[in-house]
Amino acid sequence: MPGLTRSVYTMPLANHRDDEHGVASMVSVHVEHPQEASVVVHQVERVSGPWEEANPEALARAEAAARAEAAAPYTVLAQSAPREDGYSDASGFGYCFRELRGSEPSPLTLSSELLGCLSANLSLPPTPPFSTGNSNRVNGPNGPCPTGFERVNGSCVDVDECATAQHVISEAKGPCYRVLHDGGCSLPILRNITKQICCCSRVGKAWGRGCQLCPPYGSEGFREICPAGPGYHYSASDLRYNTRPLSPDPPPRVPFTQPRVPPATARPPTELWEPGWLASPGPSSSVCQRNPQVCGPGRCVPRPSGYTCACDPGFRLNPQGTRCVDVDECRRVPMPCAPGRCENTPGSFRCVCGPGFRAGPRATECLDVDECTQSPGLCGRGVCENLPGSFRCVCPAGFRGSTCEEDVDECAQQPPPCGPGRCDNTAGSFHCACPAGFRSRGPGAPCQDVDECARSPSPCAYGRCENTEGSFQCVCPTGFQANTAGSECEDVDECENHLACPGQECVNSPGSFQCRPCPAGHHLHRGRCTDVDECSSGTPCGLHGQCTNTEGSFRCSCAPGYRAPSGRPGPCADINECLEGDFCFPHGECLNTDGSFACTCAPGYRPGPRGASCLDVDECSEEDLCQSGICTNTDGSFECLCPPGHRAGPDLASCLDIDECRERGPALCGSQRCENSPGSYRCVRDCDPGYHAGPEGTCDDVDECQEYGSAICGAQRCENTPGSYRCTPACDPGYQPTPGGGCQDVDECRNRSFCGAHAVCQNLPGSFQCVCDQGYEGARDGRHCV
Repeated sequence: MPGLTRSVYTMPLANHRDDEHGVASMVSVHVEHPQEASVVVHQVERVSGPWEEANPEALARAEAAARAEAAAPYTVLAQSAPREDGYSDASGFGYCFRELRGSEPSPLTLSSELLGCLSANLSLPPTPPFSTGNSNRVNGPNGPCPTGFERVNGSCVDVDECATAQHVISEAKGPCYRVLHDGGCSLPILRNITKQICCCSRVGKAWGRGCQLCPPYGSEGFREICPAGPGYHYSASDLRYNTRPLSPDPPPRVPFTQPRVPPATARPPTELWEPGWLASPGPSSSVCQRNPQVCGPGRCVPRPSGYTCACDPGFRLNPQGTRCVDVDECRRVPMPCAPGRCENTPGSFRCVCGPGFRAGPRATECLDVDECTQSPGLCGRGVCENLPGSFRCVCPAGFRGSTCEEDVDECAQQPPPCGPGRCDNTAGSFHCACPAGFRSRGPGAPCQDVDECARSPSPCAYGRCENTEGSFQCVCPTGFQANTAGSECEDVDECENHLACPGQECVNSPGSFQCRPCPAGHHLHRGRCTDVDECSSGTPCGLHGQCTNTEGSFRCSCAPGYRAPSGRPGPCADINECLEGDFCFPHGECLNTDGSFACTCAPGYRPGPRGASCLDVDECSEEDLCQSGICTNTDGSFECLCPPGHRAGPDLASCLDIDECRERGPALCGSQRCENSPGSYRCVRDCDPGYHAGPEGTCDDVDECQEYGSAICGAQRCENTPGSYRCTPACDPGYQPTPGGGCQDVDECRNRSFCGAHAVCQNLPGSFQCVCDQGYEGARDGRHCV
């Protein structure tokens, strides 16, 4: 069935009695369960019925009927726990078994209808007998049913105790002690378990840190903690059972009515039964007590009729069952230690291994020694292969010997391996030095003929190649001939005969020739067409070009502004740039000249650096314009931005003051007098002639010389006086009067910026001059350089 697996569990019979059932105290339980679940088999009991009577003949008939019907005379109590991550002994159980299918050895099957029947740690009821053939016929159709069954419609049907059980079993864990001695506990099992498992399995005598005695079998305390009855299953790591083989014949049956209590001769209340053994006071107990070493290498186990021995590993019970004797492992088949020699020892054995083998960790087997791993490099240049008890070296080509240490001298072999070449022995191989026409494909390869005819391209171009031993030869067609070495076909030059093409040029071709007339620009000279040098006579390129001879023609290199005719060589002619280019536009007119052109620019523009366009003139940077204002250049002109109270003059050279008093009339100041000032005006009261009103209302002297300029005295010099002025003889230009009435030279160069940024001012008597920097020339006013 998909998703299910089968497990086999060996269990002691919970109600086994040696005196009635013989020695077959162990049975195997086959369980079919989900792969994700682990199974715990709690108890297996022998089932008995009313067919067991004192009459031996009736007993024989019942046993024969049971064998014929393959009835399994056992009751199995089992459960399963899910295998989840983190599952431990303290985890709760997940579900239990409720269904039996077929007869032995058909397995128990997990019932999907009762999942979680032990999730609350409830007590588990016994399952139906391990049989499906006769359980419903027990005691006839009206007789009583076995324990755990009830009669429904004439048949015995299982009672589902899982649905009604209410008693809670503790899952607390503690040590389980197997021996009680002098009122104390000793010999605990390997791990802590619950009190239910310790006491119900009838293995422990006491449980817990306080050494709580397990209740006697059959008592009310026993039934309280063991509602499912005795007999829990342990793994091999927890408890070792004295397992014995099952008898091939069915064992005797125990009646249903037999009480599950020990006989009158049971042990004292401080001890419980162990699976497989029944202890009672008598001679057998005294034997083990008087002579604990009676079994030798084993443990003395009391029996009702004497004693038996639980032997140590490596020992077995003698035929009389009175002592443990050594097991001779060396007589097993197959014999251990192969391929070595087995030596028996008390309780064990050891292996004496031969060369190439070593004893295992416990000396119970002979293991092959891997010499290749133990001694790397054992075979030198070869490959080490391990063999049972030995090894071998697989040598590479060119080496030999047990460890591949000897080089093979291939050059000493006959015939020589290199053929026509020289053989040089090398480590593990040889090398062939081959003569011309032969070659070797590498170390260890002989000299082989080189097929020169297979080369690409073929060595006999225009001919047929024939390979020879160590060389080749060329077979040439008509028009070709073999060279001196015969290694290639050379063309025959028929044109060496000057009479081959009379009046024409002879042109040789591979394997033939042809005659052709001389093309244009060539003439026949000694049978060959040679170029005509047109540049050697006349001026084919005109006055403005340079002639260069070419094959069959010539080429003209023209001066700037000239070019040769298109598509043919010829003289250089002038280029009319005004027709071919957009020159001087849009602020000028193009005028073609011989070899060039010129631009006639509109006012405010001038030719650019290359003369191909008209550029705007920045008058503001070149002339002293808009004095007292700001000069702003415009496209082709400029404009002056004057301060308030000023306007540009007619020539736009300076900003002139606006005389508001004159332009706006007497109404400007009313009863006061209007006085014009640079950029403004003011209204003042009338003062005496020669005085004018000051800022604070006082009458200040009028400097008529400054107010009215040089025109007031004409050619004479004006001198101001309080309330008037006077005219005195004037000094020449470039001179100025002195306080004593004389004239002295004016140093115009005292103002360092007088000549601008691109000139040096030089003072002269009565004048000055501006010396311009290199690349600049004096402007019209002589006061700066451009």
